[in-house]
Amino acid sequence: MANETISELLPAFERYLRSSTNLAPRSQKIYVSEMRLFGESLGDPYLSDLTPQALVDWHTECVDQGLRYSTLAGKKQSLRQFLVWLDEVQEEPQGTRLLRALRRIKPPLESRQTVRQPFALSDALVHKMLTAAKRGQTGGRDGPMLHFLWDTGIRRQELVDLRLEDLDLENRRARVIGKGSKERTVRFTQACKQDLEAWLKLRALRRDPGDTLFISLRGGALHPDSLNLLFKKWAKKARIREEVWPHLMRHTRITAAVNSMGLHNAARLAGHSNVNTTQGYFHEDPEDMDRAYDKMMGEDTTEP
Repeated sequence: MANETISELLPAFERYLRSSTNLAPRSQKIYVSEMRLFGESLGDPYLSDLTPQALVDWHTECVDQGLRYSTLAGKKQSLRQFLVWLDEVQEEPQGTRLLRALRRIKPPLESRQTVRQPFALSDALVHKMLTAAKRGQTGGRDGPMLHFLWDTGIRRQELVDLRLEDLDLENRRARVIGKGSKERTVRFTQACKQDLEAWLKLRALRRDPGDTLFISLRGGALHPDSLNLLFKKWAKKARIREEVWPHLMRHTRITAAVNSMGLHNAARLAGHSNVNTTQGYFHEDPEDMDRAYDKMMGEDTTEP
């Protein structure tokens, strides 16, 4: 096993995840995908050539790329699961050695303390982003993809996992598989439907596009991390100074839903099993409270 490369070990690792863990299929897919990216970033080394210093260098590169603490933690969790498999299941000494090394690697203190504070995307900013996304070589895909993300407020992983069969254009609905393999239905606007229809015509011209709705330039499913890069590209094209990322769009949509649809409907839209989670998206505005109270009491709030 030590004489096999990371990519050569992945099929056995994937079989182990399917047969011997309680992980949801989506989590299994993420672990395998992250390990494939890990191997590619190091040139797909043989297991015997993988050293503790290589793990440190990989971790340092991730930090230098400015990855969020949660993103880096997810990548480390995938690597940890892989090394636990090598150590405890395969009884591979190299797995034991590398697992000990990984446990000693800690992110810089500043990366743990730095948390991006969400702000609400205005309609004007979203319009600028959509206009920018529709330009360029991948505009035929990017515009509809961003429009769908904005209308539905789904997670980035849910977006890249979306399949053609999940889409109901006639009724403007889509079936989404969320965290814990929970299924829900999301809705989108007539304008988004028209964008999706245009994209499906372009998609049909691709050779062997697979079954995912939004595909990469090479065909096949997009990786969730690629959405972060696309957001940066769209924001730069739109000359937006604020940092924007996929979850910010979800945050804005759910916040608006809480205020307009009520907490329970917003929870259903977001795919939250607990409304307390959705409650975290509510940002109280004292002026809104004043207006709501005056309306309830039947008082005239217009200026004399």
